[in-house]
Amino acid sequence: MKKLIASVVLITLVFCFFPYQRAKAFGFGCYTGFNVGSGSMYHEFADGYRDYNPNVNGFNIGFLMDTKVKENKLINYRLNVGFSYASYGSYLVTHRSSDYTYQYLDVDDASYVGVEIDNTIGFGFFKDKSMRLWAGPKFKIRLQRGSGTTRRIYENNDSWTGPWISLGGAPVVGSNFHLSERLSLCADVGFNMLYCGGVRYGKLHDREAQGLEYGFFFNVSVLFHKEK
Repeated sequence: MKKLIASVVLITLVFCFFPYQRAKAFGFGCYTGFNVGSGSMYHEFADGYRDYNPNVNGFNIGFLMDTKVKENKLINYRLNVGFSYASYGSYLVTHRSSDYTYQYLDVDDASYVGVEIDNTIGFGFFKDKSMRLWAGPKFKIRLQRGSGTTRRIYENNDSWTGPWISLGGAPVVGSNFHLSERLSLCADVGFNMLYCGGVRYGKLHDREAQGLEYGFFFNVSVLFHKEK
């Protein structure tokens, strides 16, 4: 897991700064947003596995850079780096083993905090003096640490903490509204599709979990730029 995280971070940083060196004019500013969705997770144990589908909600805030805010060019590159928060709620767990299958409700007061890095390549399809519209793929890495307490009817409560990593992408559509020659208000919306994995180190037992997270996100941002 540590080698995977280090490799992804290194590749991401190289990918991030290469376009910046070539950009003649760029914009920089701050953003915030939220995401709503669900997950499809599972973890294995001695004689079977458990799968569950938690609701996943979160928000983010941070800084961003864009290489082409107003300029009439086909391709723009956008980098977002910021703080990320996510929460998991109650969910139905299906316990499957070689001898039996049963379901029960987990009340999971789980929260994850960390950093996220988004690399977006946008293709402009409309531009005039007041706005620029673009669409393209987004590539995301999210590194978080989680903590919480899992409550079950037939077991003691288990408090836990542990690392969590999410990797994936999203189709995204964005708009830049130019409020002045040097200031733009931006918005983008898309659908995340992420692979997730991590470890929960609990007081009662440890668990490795992995799966998929998917859902909608919406961001707003303000960009200061040098383009005319």
